[in-house]
Amino acid sequence: QLEKMRAVIGIKQQLYEQWAWKDPRTCLFLDTYAKLLPGARYLVVLRNYQSVVSSLLRRDFVSVDQKYMARNYIQRQVWTHFRRPRRLKAFYHDHAESYLKVWINYNEAILKMLKKLQPDDYLVINYSQLLENDSEVFSFLTGKWKFALNYFDFKDVYKQELMNKADDISEFVTDKTLLIKATYLLKRLGSYMRGSESFPGREE
Repeated sequence: QLEKMRAVIGIKQQLYEQWAWKDPRTCLFLDTYAKLLPGARYLVVLRNYQSVVSSLLRRDFVSVDQKYMARNYIQRQVWTHFRRPRRLKAFYHDHAESYLKVWINYNEAILKMLKKLQPDDYLVINYSQLLENDSEVFSFLTGKWKFALNYFDFKDVYKQELMNKADDISEFVTDKTLLIKATYLLKRLGSYMRGSESFPGREE
């Protein structure tokens, strides 16, 4: 697998002067990528655990919902008005804690990496900043990191309907220490964010 990674990176380097990728699983292999790409820059977009876990739960419940909504009219009505609310709550109870553990695992890996990087090699932002200050993010990428990019207003590509309001998942998490851990981890990651005005420096 390591040789495959080297080969992919080699091809990318030959074909492009600048390149990037977005894949959440990268978080789990940051130490390896850091060795293979010592000059890499890291754009970290933070999203709080409530929002992420809620999104994953809703996404995965869709398959359950679709199965029942494909049935006849009476069965759909029974599902929608009686069975669905109970099934949804049970689904949250069954999966919320495991999804929260995944969020913690991924973000612990990000925090571990940030501690090793020089401040000029990363930019940590909250995803809401892309709505409010996307031009400042763009200016940082092109000015500080010298990437040749074309600007597009984030509001033109942002799909609000995909960013539903986060549910309170706390009642579905049995191990409450996970909630404390996630809250603390989010705060620690937030300490690596830069100020909103042209990102002048790290906020401690």
